[in-house]
Amino acid sequence: MQRPAGVNGIIDSKDVILHGPTILWQFGPTVLLRCLASLARNEHRTFLDVVYGVPPSRRSPTARSK
Repeated sequence: MQRPAGVNGIIDSKDVILHGPTILWQFGPTVLLRCLASLARNEHRTFLDVVYGVPPSRRSPTARSK
C-alpha cells in the first residue's frame, strides 16, 4: 500500500518556506536556522530532530527515510 505524500516526517524546502513564519514564531530563530542549514546540507531529518538538535547520525532507525 502506498503512503500518502507528505506523511514521511522528513522536512523539505517547501515545508520550511511555507511555514517559515510559523516556525520562527513558535520555535524561534535558532530552529528556523537549523531547518535551513539542514536543507542546505541535504540532510534527511525530521522536524523534531531539528527542534531537539539531534545529529543525523544519532537518529533512531525508524526515523530514517527510505
